[in-house]
Amino acid sequence: MRFPCLAAAIGVAASVCSFGCSRSGKPIAQGDTTKEKAPGVAGGNVAAFTRTGETKGLDSPESAVFDSTQGVWFVSNIVGGSTEKDHKGFISRLKSDGLMDSLHFIKSGVNGALLDAPKGLALHGDTIWTADIDVARAFDIHSGKPLATVDFRPLHAKLLNAIAIGPDGRVYITDTAIQMEGAATKHVGPDRIFVIAAGLKPAVAVEDSAMDGPNGISWDRTKNRFLVVGYMGPAITTWALGASHVQPLTKGVGQFDGNEVLPDGRALVSSWADSSLYMLVGDSLQRVVAGGLPTPADLHVDMHTMTVAIPLSSQNEIVFYSLPKMR
Repeated sequence: MRFPCLAAAIGVAASVCSFGCSRSGKPIAQGDTTKEKAPGVAGGNVAAFTRTGETKGLDSPESAVFDSTQGVWFVSNIVGGSTEKDHKGFISRLKSDGLMDSLHFIKSGVNGALLDAPKGLALHGDTIWTADIDVARAFDIHSGKPLATVDFRPLHAKLLNAIAIGPDGRVYITDTAIQMEGAATKHVGPDRIFVIAAGLKPAVAVEDSAMDGPNGISWDRTKNRFLVVGYMGPAITTWALGASHVQPLTKGVGQFDGNEVLPDGRALVSSWADSSLYMLVGDSLQRVVAGGLPTPADLHVDMHTMTVAIPLSSQNEIVFYSLPKMR
């Protein structure tokens, strides 16, 4: 997730977070521990998490998802602020090793595409979905041709963020429920997960303030539930299809952004609070990359090579890490 850069640093309540502007005009997390103090000791097989590369030259990258059928990464680029409807967003395509294949694979204003501030990405067959402020947009993964737009404005969506495909084949999208009001970033609620139902109809799947401003979402097939991480608080929760409420799982440092459940049930979780990557094992969080990841956004994993791509929004790059072998 990326917030607009204001002329002066944005100060918000301590229960939320603070943002300021870098010299390039990009937002930086002022609480980035890599810039303030040495990070703490990481836990759990940290030696096995090896940084293997990076891709620079992006523009506020938010989400990266791997298409195993083509052997490519798709990356959403916000460009402006996260709530600005400026028609400047685009989606890049990288080769499997991270080399740039097409910076503007899908670009707003080209071939009928419209993108304002694309965030979460998810693949569904030959379609790539992206969350774009208060609508969801679908494109063909081969040609980039626009396929559909689903409007969540009638449901008063605030900030659509991450996307996951459920076992029922439907598209689920978190709403972090943030609004910009003058110089303040406010969590206004309600916290919801939306679903694109039959006939491309938008609907509310669940509403629950316990999600703490839901950001990352992924399906956990080992436990038949979604894993949801909160950005506006410390909560990590789970939600079963059809349930009227989420269930608390654990709490952590907060400002969580991306998550991905691995085939063995473990999950990766990124946090802006300490610029780190965590491994969630059961209900226990282990910091496996301690610091050095400012504004780590919506991560995803190439399950074949066990490579995780982590967009660093404020740095305009994606970094890649190899994961340890699953036990």
